[in-house]
Amino acid sequence: MQGDEVVAGLVLIASNGFMKLANVAVHPDHGGKGLGRKLIELSERETKRQGSTEMRLNTHVDMPENVRLYQHLGWAEVSRSGSTVFMERYLPDD
Repeated sequence: MQGDEVVAGLVLIASNGFMKLANVAVHPDHGGKGLGRKLIELSERETKRQGSTEMRLNTHVDMPENVRLYQHLGWAEVSRSGSTVFMERYLPDD
């Protein structure tokens, strides 16, 4: 939050043996400040805190910048179906 304005959000869903990164959103006026990356890092810490090392997400084929960003952050594309790109990441054990 910035003042009383929400500028970014994160939705994680715990599933059987993995954490689903369901949504990462940053208000366009606050893009490019690293907020999305910080939220993804937070999601990774929370995944580990809850005892898992596997994360999954879906993104859209028409958003190649998202696919590239996730790949840069260590995610791997595992499949595509229609307009959906399925990705996963295994977090290192500490």
